[in-house]
Amino acid sequence: MKIGIYILIIMSFFSCRKDHYTNENTPKISVYPNPFTSNFFIKSDGIKAYDMTMYDKTGQVIITKNKMPSGIISFSFDSLSNGKYFIKIESENISLFQPIIKQ
Repeated sequence: MKIGIYILIIMSFFSCRKDHYTNENTPKISVYPNPFTSNFFIKSDGIKAYDMTMYDKTGQVIITKNKMPSGIISFSFDSLSNGKYFIKIESENISLFQPIIKQ
């Protein structure tokens, strides 16, 4: 071990999976488009059901949906103010926390 000054860079990511290795059997989930204007979609594959919660930048819950089915689900937020929001998706085998921007 060498003696000296070292710099440690720690990066934080909003989305994470409970497993770090992916293969064809790994559940997949995506939120798009980001940024969005009025609608965004959640596409899930290999997930039986999941819960989705959307938060504003202060942490207030905007909407909660439970036991959402696998596939492509559309969410419409025409009346939502422009800004940064956060999507939390959880199921038995996946966990995702992702920022999303309304323009």
